[in-house]
Amino acid sequence: MLATLDDITPLEFEVPPSIFDGVMSPCVDVDHLNSIMNADGVKEFMKLPDGASDLSCLIGKLLFLANDHGFLAIEQKARQCYMFHTAILPEHRGRSGYKLTRAACEYMFLNTDAVELHTFTPFDNPNAKPPKTFGFKHWFDNKDGEFYRVNIMDWARNAPNLVKWGEFFHNSLESAKNVLGSKVEHHNDDESNNRYAGLACGLIKNGNVGKGVWAYNHWAITAGYEPIELISSNPTVVFTGDAMIRVNGNKMEFLSCL
Repeated sequence: MLATLDDITPLEFEVPPSIFDGVMSPCVDVDHLNSIMNADGVKEFMKLPDGASDLSCLIGKLLFLANDHGFLAIEQKARQCYMFHTAILPEHRGRSGYKLTRAACEYMFLNTDAVELHTFTPFDNPNAKPPKTFGFKHWFDNKDGEFYRVNIMDWARNAPNLVKWGEFFHNSLESAKNVLGSKVEHHNDDESNNRYAGLACGLIKNGNVGKGVWAYNHWAITAGYEPIELISSNPTVVFTGDAMIRVNGNKMEFLSCL
């Protein structure tokens, strides 16, 4: 029998924010994007479509993720596959560019259908550095430069927010079980479980419900954990094997527990 929360509904928790909140955001401000593109140290390496004088022709065709220090122009190359094109002001390369790119990886994997990200390091740009973080791996070279790629599972191995979100989820689950007097044993502390539960939590809280269920189950079945099940998309209701959970944005409500 599922024990219900009728006497104390709602038992609700708010998913913690990302450490990258505010680091960058989608941008359609052409003046801002052009100001970065035309800066010394950037404009020399920008390549626009034939006949284009600025970025206005690419608004709506590419996704721009930007902050005050630079932007990433993100091009869809295939289904669930996107290419990063990076433009960072010279004085903000290094840590600031690192944070922007890391935030963009999180944004793409958690907020879109992206399963794989690509990037390119041209041979003729001495400022371009091969991505040795975020899980990117060298893929192949051509006459112009080096190509790198990362898929969502490789990214998830070291993504900074996921363990925190997984710990939040499991702590919330144990709180719900305690309130309801559940007889199901508490989860052992398992960092891998926290990481991939956190991946699902991050995806689901951003409205990527089906992808969240797929990503967790992709790991769980291999690791010997019970897969989760999507019960409803509107509203979002997921069954974890020992709890029925309704999610609305950052709000997570336990409807019932075994």
